[in-house]
Amino acid sequence: MSANDPWQLNQIEDNRRCIQAMQGSLGSLADGVTRLRQDIGQISNAIDETNARLIRVEVKVESKRDLCPFREDISRASNNIRRLEHSEERLDGFEKRMRELEVAMARSGFLSGAAGSGVVAAIGGLLYGIGKAAGWW
Repeated sequence: MSANDPWQLNQIEDNRRCIQAMQGSLGSLADGVTRLRQDIGQISNAIDETNARLIRVEVKVESKRDLCPFREDISRASNNIRRLEHSEERLDGFEKRMRELEVAMARSGFLSGAAGSGVVAAIGGLLYGIGKAAGWW
């Protein structure tokens, strides 16, 4: 094989074109990596700025909470809510006991009424019997 062989020259030329194409691809990849690094830097800066803003907002909220003239009223109101819930539970218990007492009083009233009317009926029957025997009726 000689150095002037057309087949070898074609192979050398093809290899040269492939190398140039690869160098162009590597160059565009390097440019892409550079752009990605710049974008990541910009995103990182945006995240840092957002974090700084968020911290400022949190500080403002805390200071507003500390300076709020209604802070104690709000605190008392939340305590009142807990007290009301506790009172409602106690009231429910009292209502249940009141119903039980009403039932017990109605039962005892019925029993005493029945017993009392039985006693009155017995006395009335006894008086009626005595009155009949004595000829009063």
